[in-house]
Amino acid sequence: MKWKLAVLLVASTASLVTLLAYSWAKPDAGSDRKAEQEVTPAPQASSVEQLILALEDEHRTLRGKGGEKFNADDYLAINGSGQVFDKAQGSDLYNSGNIKIESEEITDRKVRVFPETALVTDVWRYKALREGQERSGVLREARLWAKRQGNWQSVFWQATPILLEQQHRNPQSEAEAKIRRLENEWVQLAVHNDGAGYGRLLADEFISIRADGVVKTKADRIKAFSSGSIQTEVLELSDMQVRTYGNVAVVTGLATRKDTIDGKARDFQYRYTRVWILRDDKWQCVLMQSTTIGPLGGLSK
Repeated sequence: MKWKLAVLLVASTASLVTLLAYSWAKPDAGSDRKAEQEVTPAPQASSVEQLILALEDEHRTLRGKGGEKFNADDYLAINGSGQVFDKAQGSDLYNSGNIKIESEEITDRKVRVFPETALVTDVWRYKALREGQERSGVLREARLWAKRQGNWQSVFWQATPILLEQQHRNPQSEAEAKIRRLENEWVQLAVHNDGAGYGRLLADEFISIRADGVVKTKADRIKAFSSGSIQTEVLELSDMQVRTYGNVAVVTGLATRKDTIDGKARDFQYRYTRVWILRDDKWQCVLMQSTTIGPLGGLSK
């Protein structure tokens, strides 16, 4: 009997020791949560992307004015002409004033993040002056950023011209689209009595030959629409044809107009011709001529 009690006592003691050991080894749920809260989460790719995008924008903004600080000492670049230059040469290129970016547009930008590196690709459309000569183009860019001693630096950049886009571009269709937009703007200026707006669209030598043979100038048109003597209710253009000849575009069409001029209501249609000319990269109208359809019920403006 005594030996049975001894065995039972030993077994109970062993179980108690095991239970205590398990309790000491297992942290409670509260400790688990506290430990999780104390762990610093690893940086998310999105936050790195935002940082890289900010660096890209600042790099461009400071181009030639301290932007080289973003480039690593071993920075290497290959431009769209295949020329290779390092950090110092790149800085000299912009600081010398030989290159001046007049306008630019960035599209199709993508950021890919890897351990301690980030790759940025985009499409860069630009207009620039290089040694006094106008330059423009479309480039596909790639820039590699590397994180060194806690700082992100640009270590490589390369650009490749998008020749296919330039080859397939149709200057005539682009000019036609621009002229059609200007024709629509012409209508809006008339409806809103915007004489100043016509001042931008009309060349200084502009003349308008009305349906009654009267000739009006740019100043006449600006005054007529600025004074409020003409109130245009409806002006619709249809049957429009645009023909381009280099820096000249000829527009023919049908206009339907309903307005009041000096208190007299008019409702009529007329055929019109407008001649536009491209100067200093800007289209302006130099001539308009009108022929009223049917009885001379109104004189086109």
